[in-house]
Amino acid sequence: MYRILSIDDEPALLEITRLYLERSGEFTVTTCAGGREALALLEEAGFDLIISDYQMPEMDGITLLKLVRSRFRNIPFILFTGKGREEVVIEAFENGADFYIQKGGDPRSQFAELSNKIRYAISRKRAEQALRESEERLTLALEGAELGTWDYTIETGETVCNERWARMLEYSPEESSFSLLSWENLVHPEDLPGAKEEFQRHIEGEIPRFEAEYRVRTRSGGWISVLDKGKVIERDDRGRALRAAGTHLDITGIKQAEEMRTHYGRIFESSQNEIYLFDLHTLLFLDMNRGARENLGYSMDELRTMTPLDLKPEFTWESFDALLAPLRSGEKDQQVFFTVHRRKDASLYPVEVHLQIARTGIIPLFFSIILDITEHRRMERALKESEERIAHLSQSLDEANRRLDLFTSSTRQEPGEGKPV
Repeated sequence: MYRILSIDDEPALLEITRLYLERSGEFTVTTCAGGREALALLEEAGFDLIISDYQMPEMDGITLLKLVRSRFRNIPFILFTGKGREEVVIEAFENGADFYIQKGGDPRSQFAELSNKIRYAISRKRAEQALRESEERLTLALEGAELGTWDYTIETGETVCNERWARMLEYSPEESSFSLLSWENLVHPEDLPGAKEEFQRHIEGEIPRFEAEYRVRTRSGGWISVLDKGKVIERDDRGRALRAAGTHLDITGIKQAEEMRTHYGRIFESSQNEIYLFDLHTLLFLDMNRGARENLGYSMDELRTMTPLDLKPEFTWESFDALLAPLRSGEKDQQVFFTVHRRKDASLYPVEVHLQIARTGIIPLFFSIILDITEHRRMERALKESEERIAHLSQSLDEANRRLDLFTSSTRQEPGEGKPV
């Protein structure tokens, strides 16, 4: 049921409006005689829509509308008044009124129109709110996924991108619009023909979507690798593509990890030790060898959404960052420390971590070799328990020898001593 606030300085009209609207069972109507009372009611309770007269003693309907828009933003507002001057209508819409309905004429048709306008205004505002919330969720999801977005108008060649795309290439948000020619100048010459061919095949309908990996030049002259995915979202009546949109994902770290995997070849996968590669800044895992994946119980897709902190319950962001700081600054070449790792099944095992920065490719990465020291710790415990048993046995032997010495001393007879005759 919709909650309506009706404002008018004519009590009889207020009552008629309330009775008519509530008769359908869709609305519950609260009435008041002026703008100040209306604002107080709006502060106390939520309403789905406001109906207001224009000409009222203490505050006219336009003034009330302005105050409502400044305090309560998007609540639907219908000006329901006998005032029919054109300038009033224009001012009402300029200040955010949803509808203007003039009083008079046949009451039945007038209130039917009012009911229809109420339903439409509320449903439209709710649809707009849902759209805004959906866009906000999409924006948050894209930001969380570190995705750049692009929107390409094919006829003009103009492309608009989001802030993440601009930051990816070291540009400011104000420089996130560019042309097709600019894009071609940014893509690495070796990668450009393949990317253009894939996009053209999609434009012509040969493939359902566009997807390509290529290198892009940053503002400072460096290169990053991106995964570009897109699709035509608008065509004309003849099927010609008018507009396309898509996303850019920075995969430089992943490509770097692939290069390192190729460089180390079989050693990476066949090593009995766990080997991790993760991003220098985000700390997201980029790659792991098979031993690490099997021991932890995660797939590579799962691991690429995780950081080392997801495996190390004793660390916080602050304490782990402090551990990494000497590597980032160059003060140390390697950090070696002991910790515990948590598997997917929540079980823990002790590890010795050898961590350093690998600088063999496009960007530096953290390179970590993990030694599972479970067996070593077990042997240490067994040795300690054995030493404790030996020590206990030694103490028992010492105690037995001490008692034997006392017994021997008490029963030993010195020469010349004996029983008296």
